[in-house]
Amino acid sequence: MLFVVFLCLKRLTKIPPYYNWLFAKRQILPQCCTIASLGQKAGITTLCIAGATLSDVLCITGFSITLGMIFGSERSNLSILLHVPVEMGLGMLFGLLGGLAINYMTKPSLKSNSVIETLLGVLLLLLGSLASLLGSDKADSHVLGPIAVLSLGFFTGYFTKKHRPELYSSMKFHLDLLWKFIFMPLLFGLIGFRLDPGMLFGGSSVELMRMCLILLVAMLCRVGTTYLSVCGPFNVKEKIFLAFAWLPKATIQAALATTFLDMAVLKKRGELVETGEGILLAAVLSIFLSAPVGQFFIQRFAGKLLQRDQEVIVQEQTELLESGGKVE
Repeated sequence: MLFVVFLCLKRLTKIPPYYNWLFAKRQILPQCCTIASLGQKAGITTLCIAGATLSDVLCITGFSITLGMIFGSERSNLSILLHVPVEMGLGMLFGLLGGLAINYMTKPSLKSNSVIETLLGVLLLLLGSLASLLGSDKADSHVLGPIAVLSLGFFTGYFTKKHRPELYSSMKFHLDLLWKFIFMPLLFGLIGFRLDPGMLFGGSSVELMRMCLILLVAMLCRVGTTYLSVCGPFNVKEKIFLAFAWLPKATIQAALATTFLDMAVLKKRGELVETGEGILLAAVLSIFLSAPVGQFFIQRFAGKLLQRDQEVIVQEQTELLESGGKVE
């Protein structure tokens, strides 16, 4: 997809093609969590989320490197590239230690209260994520913070689920509520607030159509290459589902879409403001084009393309019999 965007930027728009990492931001797939009973035995849900997470790490890293090179920190480009593995390692180490600390601090005691433990775990996770972002910004590191946040969430979930499954479920439930009713509306509201209507209606319609064409071509190429690259014991239907399940882009776009424009204004780089507005517009169009299509496909065709696990079917039939119902 990055290669397609690179070629299209070079031919069709005024945005320099080496900014293609700024278009690579993708979404971790929360929709896959809603189909946990479908294809779980084949590893479909796990593969979707793992692939999206690795893609996040790669794209956030590339995005951060590009920002560092464009806005010229005191380090040279070579120094920035050489520091990337170190910053990624430090971010993962912070996530590992933070996950262990949260798991230790939420251990049950004689006077333990499940509600207090849940709130403490959620609070520590949010504060740790905020501290890593603010600390990395203070250290002029564009890679360490995002990787630390991603790693902290991963290791916290891993250790908590391993040692306290009930606490893991409770924390997940409360984090889902925070995301749905606070953070997600705030996130997408901010990007909508920063979007100038003139970008959509006051600019050249030709440029807008070119941007849509770039994204549509990249989406088609991504679906095709994903289908061809999926290995393992998957049938045709499962490969088709995986190809479309990796299509949606929304969360990371909304989180990072205004970063380039904000830095251009903050650094007083007036020549880059127009480019930042173009990147913001591309992120918004990417959300509008890919997120509804991917979400509709997952919800509409998951039941037709994926097989339900036998264990889930047996469990549902057992619960139905225990409740006095009749198994068909």
